[in-house]
Amino acid sequence: MAQALRPFPQYLTITNLSNPNGDSTYHALQMKMERRISHGLTGVVAYAWSKTLTDADVAAGGGPAGQTYYNRGLEKAVSDTDVPQAVSISFLYDLPFGPGKRFFQHGALGKVMAG
Repeated sequence: MAQALRPFPQYLTITNLSNPNGDSTYHALQMKMERRISHGLTGVVAYAWSKTLTDADVAAGGGPAGQTYYNRGLEKAVSDTDVPQAVSISFLYDLPFGPGKRFFQHGALGKVMAG
């Protein structure tokens, strides 16, 4: 009867295979440049140069235990999920429709086009 009152009554046991122990460190240099080019066109370029250090990759997912459980600092290394450099480029174009724009400034169509 008490099983029906649990959050997930259809499961009798839930086993977590990952080891929640470990520390991670993330350092990054992040830059962003945004420029309004002309006539509603805007460009954005973002860059990140980073490094992720962790001692948790060894035991994740129930894998090998590492050198010693009591000194996890011996396992500190660059993370498996580290992405040292990332560049993102995007452009935004503001359509020339609606109030204050070049086309359809007035009327119902202008209101619909403006959102």
